[in-house]
This record gives sequence, structure tokens and C-alpha cells, in this order.
Amino acid sequence: MRTESSRTVPTNLAVLVSTALLACLFASAASAWAQTGENAVLNSAGSPVGSTSFFDANEFTGADVCTKINAALTGRSSTIVVDARGVLTPSTCNMDPFLGISKGSVVLLPAGTITINNNWNPPSQTRIIGVGVPGTGGVGTTLVAGAIPSGMAMIQFPGISTNVGFGVSVEDLAMSGVGNNGVSAIINNFSQEQSYVKHVNFISFNKPVLIIGQSAGTGGAANSGPYENLYIRSATGPCVVLNSNKTRGIHGMTCTGGTSLPAAGVLLDGSNNMIEDVHFEGFKDGILIGSQTGSQPFGDVISVVNGLTTNLNGQMTNVIHISNANAVQDLTLTGIQASANPGQGPAPASIQDDLTSTTLSDATVGLYVLGEPNNGGYSRLTTSPNVPSWSAGSTTIVGSACAVGSLYSNTAATSASTTLYVCVPGTPHPTWVALTIP
Repeated sequence: MRTESSRTVPTNLAVLVSTALLACLFASAASAWAQTGENAVLNSAGSPVGSTSFFDANEFTGADVCTKINAALTGRSSTIVVDARGVLTPSTCNMDPFLGISKGSVVLLPAGTITINNNWNPPSQTRIIGVGVPGTGGVGTTLVAGAIPSGMAMIQFPGISTNVGFGVSVEDLAMSGVGNNGVSAIINNFSQEQSYVKHVNFISFNKPVLIIGQSAGTGGAANSGPYENLYIRSATGPCVVLNSNKTRGIHGMTCTGGTSLPAAGVLLDGSNNMIEDVHFEGFKDGILIGSQTGSQPFGDVISVVNGLTTNLNGQMTNVIHISNANAVQDLTLTGIQASANPGQGPAPASIQDDLTSTTLSDATVGLYVLGEPNNGGYSRLTTSPNVPSWSAGSTTIVGSACAVGSLYSNTAATSASTTLYVCVPGTPHPTWVALTIP
């Protein structure tokens, strides 16, 4: 007697055969597309096709990661993603991966070390992304400066004064100047909107690490940024030269100098910029403002900045230094801190203002606002009790020590003679006296 269950065998076999044939077809198609680097994907009908936007650099001809990336980018008419994460490292590049490329793209770099002997010149709308900075738990991506000519940058953002660039970024990697004392890491002279640097470590550069804007007080890299989460160590030149006006600012940076005690961690000579959440050590000045030729910065805001003296790096002089080489106006400083490791020398001055001949050795300064020139002086407001300022309270303070020239308003005054006080010279120290108001 025959059973019906035997009839299911051909049906199941057909399904298996069909599945196997489809898998072979897909594998065959994927293999063919892989020869040109196109990732195999399924279209809306469920058929395998080659991706027109995502390319595996490892499938292109080239002796190193840069030539493979260049081969993947060449001839593309639209923005694509080039995935070079599968290329073996260490790798040494003798060409710019963006040579001859005018269309922007997203380039994913592999983990490991890439030594570059020619600087990179990405076009507008290019994103260069590593797998992360080296550290515990991962190798990360590191670009090392090879035989790049002195005076150049490892990565040069696009644009000229008459045709600015835009949409260029470098993120999630490390850059090293070890072995080449003549190069910077990144220069952005004229790339503006949506151009930024983020999550990047910079190691051992002798020249300015990051330059923003071609010359002091110009708008070349205006609207670029933010430049954020930067870690710079063993620098023997400035960490950042901020020349451009109206950037999105620097947000989050550690800037550590080498044993030679470089002059300044940041040279600030542009206007309408913000610098915040920054730590300095190993520099004479943390931020030096208005020192360069052509500099007349105004409207800058510097917030939550601290400087530390350590024996390793030498004696830091000032956390913030306002130069009198040029006019600096309408500058706001908040949350400035100066400190030293125990037993490793005195703390730096929190603020050195050459325009008003003021040195603040306060460990912390909540607010210091330098206004504009006024009858040979400057308008100024500060929370420091050690320089002339204006304060208010609800009690009379006649006889208390103060800084000569300071004003005090008694908000609980009941008469004209107890409303306003001025600090005048006295023995053994200056004191408050009430002003007679008619």
C-alpha cells in the first residue's frame, strides 16, 4: 500500500534545489560585482545587483590604501562611500588618495598605521573617518607624517579666497608628526559651512597642529566647525592658530606642550569665536590673544579654561594672556582656573591683561570682561576682588579692604550717604568710604 507522505519528497527537493540555485546565482553575481568593488545588494524585485553608492576599496587595484581609495573614487559622477576598512595595515602611501578627484565622498579608513608621503587634498563634501583613536580596547586609525615637504599640512582643506570649500571633515582617528618636524596636521584656510574636526588625537607636532583661517582677522574659514573633542600632546608649537572670524568655535580640547615650554597653546587672533572646555599644560601661555600682525579681535568668548603647572613640562606663566600688540575689544572670559600639582612649582596667573597692566593670580576667576578703550583706559567688569570693579550688596562695608578705584552699591541703603562707596588709598590698606551724594 502506498502512502501519501512519499509525495512530499519531490516538493522538498525542489525547494532545496531552487534555494541552492538562487544562492549560487547571488554568489556568482556578488563575485562579479566584487571585482569592481561594488557591494552586492538586492533590488526591489529581490534580485542581486551591484550597489552604485557603496564600494569596497580592497577590491580595487593598488599597492596601498591610498591608491585603492583613489581607484575607487576615480570616474564617479555622484557622492559615494568608499570602505577601506578591509585594507591591510601598516600601509605606506606615496600618493594623495584624492588626486584628480573633484567629487566629494565618504572615506572609511582601516585600523592601524598609515604613513603618508604626500599631503591629502580632499575636495568639498568629503568626510574622512577612521575607526577611532588608538587606546585601550582597540588599535584605532593613525595617520603618520612621512616625507611631506616642510611647511605643508598632512590634510589641507579645500578652497581659495574667491571660491571657498565646504562640507569637509576629519574624525575618529589619530595624526602623528613623529619623524617630520616641518608639517602641521590640518590647515583650513577657506573651507566654511559643515567643515569640522572631531574626535581626533594629535601627537608630537613641531609646527602649529591645527590652523583655522589663512591670516589674522579674516573670514576665510568663517562658519566652519565646531572643532571638538581634540587631544593634543607633546606639541612644540601652538596646538591651534585661530585666525578666522566667526567660526563655530573650539569645544573640548586638551593641549599639552613638550619639554621645551612653547610660547602659547592657542593663538587667538580672529573675532566672534568661542573657546570652551579646554585644559592646558606645558605652555608659557594657555591662550594668547591679539598678538599677531593684523590682529584686532573683538567679541570672543572664552569659557571654562584651566591651566596646570607640572615639573614635566615646566612653569606655565599665564592661563589667559591678552596682548597689547593690537587692539582687543569686547572680550568675555568666564570660569578661568589656574593650578599646580603639589610640590611642582607655583600656579600660573589666571589672567594677564597687558592692555590694562593687570595680573590676576586668583586661583579662579568667575568673570572678566574687557570692553572698549575709554579716555586712555578700558571699560572692564570682573568678579575678582583684586582689581577695580563694581559690586553690590545689602550692607555697608566702610573700612573693609578693597582694590583702589572699586565701586560698591548698597542695595539696602536708607539714605543718600550710605548708597554708594568707593575704594580709596589708606593705611595699612585701601578702604571703602561713602560718597556724599547731594
